[in-house]
Amino acid sequence: MANNLKQLDGFQVLKSVYSPSTNCLRVCVVEGSTGGGSGFEVIITHIDDSIRLGDGTNFFTSSTIASKIGLDVAIINEVNIRPLDKSTDNLILEDDDGDRLNIFSDGSLPVKITGIEEIIPTPQYGEISSVAANVETTLLSFTALADRQTYIQGIEASGENIAEYRVKIMGTVIDKKRSYHGAGLNVNFKYDGTLNLGYPLSPGQILTVTVIHQRPNVGDFNSKAIIIEKT
Repeated sequence: MANNLKQLDGFQVLKSVYSPSTNCLRVCVVEGSTGGGSGFEVIITHIDDSIRLGDGTNFFTSSTIASKIGLDVAIINEVNIRPLDKSTDNLILEDDDGDRLNIFSDGSLPVKITGIEEIIPTPQYGEISSVAANVETTLLSFTALADRQTYIQGIEASGENIAEYRVKIMGTVIDKKRSYHGAGLNVNFKYDGTLNLGYPLSPGQILTVTVIHQRPNVGDFNSKAIIIEKT
């Protein structure tokens, strides 16, 4: 390349490279090596180059989480986080499927307890007046529901005459007791204990309690069954 400044003195050289608009000298990098090389490159690419930020001694660091790279930062100054205000703030809780937790109008939360069975007492009572002698009479009847576990915990029966009380499941006698003079006119059947909830009834099974007496006079009789159901 021709050297057009060869015939100029030093003052003329400075004047020729001076830029009045920027008030500085114009320069051109022709060869950046110290010899034997091809110069240096000033074009920065993300493939070949890397920039490190810092003060020369301490540098910024980064961490990789999954496919993301982020700067490691620390809060130096005190951060003033104001209390949430119901008039301006709203907090929504959702699961991964987008199901939202709803709050009732009274401020309470809906709660569903799973794994705990609900036990429902279902007492049954029946009575019959003027029961004639030698006639087996049904005092009460109960049918176990299909969607529940049913247990008979006990049965009580009483009457104006001495009599025989029969407990039946689907018409078959499973237990009987008699009342007599000198011991009271009440009888009790107990089926629950420390190791069981009571006598189980399968769905659809029918419990009946009957009475029969041989006294010449008619009498009034009654019975109560203590039953629980589990849902």
